[in-house]
Amino acid sequence: KWSYALNREVGSWGYYYAGQTVIVDDYLYGTGGGKLHKVDIETGEGEAVAIAGSSDFSYDYMAYGDGMLFVATSNSIEAFDIDTLKSIGKVTGSFNYYHPVQYNKGYVICNGNIFRVNKNSENVLEKVGDFPIGGDNFCWSQGAFVGDYFYVTATNNIYCVDYKINT
Repeated sequence: KWSYALNREVGSWGYYYAGQTVIVDDYLYGTGGGKLHKVDIETGEGEAVAIAGSSDFSYDYMAYGDGMLFVATSNSIEAFDIDTLKSIGKVTGSFNYYHPVQYNKGYVICNGNIFRVNKNSENVLEKVGDFPIGGDNFCWSQGAFVGDYFYVTATNNIYCVDYKINT
């Protein structure tokens, strides 16, 4: 039906890597080449572009919640307003490559880090805890939220964490 030029440089595969896709209402959001794109799913027309995500050979993860997109790279999680793609907050840390970012009821989890989300605060993403990783590896491990618990499988263990009180 249509195609949208995510990476603007011909032959850029291997230098730029596309990230995860999120669809909200009538728009597709995707990263590639260090940019976040908002594309109309009916027409394929680009509506907005923002500087976001990785600009190298790495994969960005995204999550959506409460009118915000969360883009996770190897060293940051950044929150964007869904309508304008304006950055509204960013935290830095060691999130490593290939760790999904997930949102549920005012909380974001990425690589064992737990953040409370408050769109109306200076600290949009406030770290409230983490769960024990030990020697475990969470690469590609997307967990599931059920009630007040977050379940995730790592290399050596399966974790069940009450993410709101961090136990």
